[in-house]
Amino acid sequence: MATRREAWLASPATSTFREPLLPVSAHEEHKDSFLDVPDTPSRSSSTRTRSFSPRRRSAPLLRYGKATSVLFTCALLLCVSCLVLLVHTVTKVGSTLSSQDVDVNGTLSKGVTDCPAPAAKQRERSYVLGPPTAKFRDNLRSDTKYITSWDVAGWTNDVMALGNMIYLGMLTDRIPIIPPFTPSHVNASAGPVLFSDAFDIDHLSSVLRIPLVEWHEVKQQDSKVIDELGCWSVWETAHQDADGTRKPRGHRGERTLGLDISYTPIPDEVSMHTDDHASLWGLAALGFPDYRSRHLAAPRPSKQSGVLLAPDEQVMCFDILYYVSVYEPFEYYREYSPAWRDVVSQMRWAKGLNDLAQGYIRRILAVPEGSHIPPYIAIHFRRGDFMIHCLDWKTDGCFATLEMFAKAVSEVQEELWRRKGIRVTHVIMSSDEKDPAWWDEVAALGWRWLDHEKEQIAEKYGEWYPVLIDAVIQSSGVGFVGTDMSTMSLLAAKRTEEWHEGVSRTVTWNH
Repeated sequence: MATRREAWLASPATSTFREPLLPVSAHEEHKDSFLDVPDTPSRSSSTRTRSFSPRRRSAPLLRYGKATSVLFTCALLLCVSCLVLLVHTVTKVGSTLSSQDVDVNGTLSKGVTDCPAPAAKQRERSYVLGPPTAKFRDNLRSDTKYITSWDVAGWTNDVMALGNMIYLGMLTDRIPIIPPFTPSHVNASAGPVLFSDAFDIDHLSSVLRIPLVEWHEVKQQDSKVIDELGCWSVWETAHQDADGTRKPRGHRGERTLGLDISYTPIPDEVSMHTDDHASLWGLAALGFPDYRSRHLAAPRPSKQSGVLLAPDEQVMCFDILYYVSVYEPFEYYREYSPAWRDVVSQMRWAKGLNDLAQGYIRRILAVPEGSHIPPYIAIHFRRGDFMIHCLDWKTDGCFATLEMFAKAVSEVQEELWRRKGIRVTHVIMSSDEKDPAWWDEVAALGWRWLDHEKEQIAEKYGEWYPVLIDAVIQSSGVGFVGTDMSTMSLLAAKRTEEWHEGVSRTVTWNH
């Protein structure tokens, strides 16, 4: 698994200069003097003069210097150009692809040799005291306030929750401490993966104009110290179990980060009292001393030591931030969603992950290295884990059909032609379906896909990478067709529309 990539991005300003031209008559009149080297050049810190009076000739200049200097410069540039060409040629050897790399079913027939694992990089830690420490609090600046939360659901839902957490940090002038993603839809053996393994954290920080810190930059990943921390529980107030009880939401981060948390329920007035949601602005108010002090309740004892702690004032923390909205529940589905517009839409893929996925897209579509990847339509057909929603129906009557997806693909193709004037014929499918006969039907439609098992992607890069690569592929086309009720489809559609001015459709099911 790739480790943390760091280093603040700097985009040097560039400018172009075009030297003014002399009038034709002046140029003809003085061209000989302009190309001569003066006998005794005169220089001044404030002005420069040039005499055009006749004088003894010396070696002519080739525009800006002596012939020998210019020839030496040209020779040097030629050597550098040859070196660059040689390096480029060597790196391309073995990476040129042909149609033989992809079989008739759209799966890859060769191992990928041009998709190296993402490389690590370093970036400065200016919003903690220094390198990670055994106790997280030993690395926090006394003049700085922070905010954090944990992952508690599937990967895409956790991305959305982090968007809410970062947005809360912007509202409360707190620096987000971003936790790693821990396994949910992947095997527990996968272990945690860093936020920066998936997303370009430096780009996000630069666009948002706020610092972003990851937990592994604050606390040593191999630390055996269990830190006690007081946090707010959104879930205890907003959600009631079937038996009428209320309790904080359990999460995987407590064990991963070595924390022992005492929770205090948020005020009832912050709850939206519908769909387990809480008001994002109400949570923001808890980040300020007056509102916080007036709404403190009795904390729950922590699970490990039983300690009772009020919510921490320096590190504001919550048990779950997925069910949080500004105006109405599940507003990520709305075009006005503040967390999407201001945060998640700016979560661009980490360069290493994006390069890896683009390499696979080239292989799937038989595009040689260096050639332009043609526009394509991506599909996310979620089936396997949605079976639980179909217990009362036969599967064929619950799930959407391939015919329904084919119809949606046709609609996307027609709109792309009407709006953008392009004919899109390439289609890439991603699905968790395991039935080989179903995939035969996909092949019959002329659609292609990435066979993760055949390509041994998990073995090569880690168990997180099949889902991460799928997410990049789904968001890199000009069209997208997704599955209703899937948040992975939701974000892929929004990325396609916003990042590429693309077209999307959602196929409904269980209706």
